[in-house]
Amino acid sequence: MTDPDIVEDDAWEGSEGRKNYIEDIEWDAFLSREEVLSLDELKVVAPLTNWHPQGSGIKVREDEVEALAEGMGQAPGGIGPRRSDGLAWPPSCRGPEQVTEVTASYARALRTVRRHQSAFRTLLLASQPHECAYCGLATVKLLEAAHIIPDAHGGPSSLENGLLLCANHHRALDSGLLKWDQDGRTLLLAGDITAEDVAPLP
Repeated sequence: MTDPDIVEDDAWEGSEGRKNYIEDIEWDAFLSREEVLSLDELKVVAPLTNWHPQGSGIKVREDEVEALAEGMGQAPGGIGPRRSDGLAWPPSCRGPEQVTEVTASYARALRTVRRHQSAFRTLLLASQPHECAYCGLATVKLLEAAHIIPDAHGGPSSLENGLLLCANHHRALDSGLLKWDQDGRTLLLAGDITAEDVAPLP
């Protein structure tokens, strides 16, 4: 940070009457794609920081800055040990010779629950084969209702907009490892993902 003072300025065009608050910063490090931690890893490294803000940025808690810097390989000594997939292990998971237990940490959170999801699943089970549309897993207890057009994007919970997926491949879809083809009925591998990356659970 080069200037701790926040400067007040006119808002962008079309937002008359509002103000922008600007702070000059200077980057002292850039990470390659291989060094960037996933959201799940960030939650492990800095579990008390809010990684889903409603604003334009994230302020890391002061008591978690050092752990986050170490997890991203910016601690003194440079890049830390890497996992087989190229990402950094969180500081609490660097090796059994250093850490044998993770300290429990809890937080209360207010979240939105989709109360219609159970009815959506029942609707799909009543009219579709009881198997994962991607891998064919036929264990009904592990099947979930997946939206083709996401619920968050206004997709309806209808027969035309839903398919049954096992929990593993529903998560893979939500994580961007799988994507729908142009007709929206077939799941394909996304980007450079291989079939082994999303193989059915044994």
